[in-house]
Amino acid sequence: MQDICNDFATDFFMEKNCRIRPTSVIDEDKKDKVTLQEDEEDRKFNEEVKYDIMTERKETKDRKKKEEAEAQILAEKLERKKKAKQ
Repeated sequence: MQDICNDFATDFFMEKNCRIRPTSVIDEDKKDKVTLQEDEEDRKFNEEVKYDIMTERKETKDRKKKEEAEAQILAEKLERKKKAKQ
């Protein structure tokens, strides 16, 4: 196994394919704050998107109900006209 890894992990491969950030760049406390802030931003974004979707869904349902009611009224009027002609 060691030989396979050594053959595979050549300098060229490591330079071109490995993107490792040294842990010394970000200390652990700062990393936790950044993660918490990103989580909070994600949560807010998701809540806003959910609200937008629910609002749009309600508006679409209301519009569809209104259109169906108008179509039903129109159908009833046509039915009455047919009966009146007979």
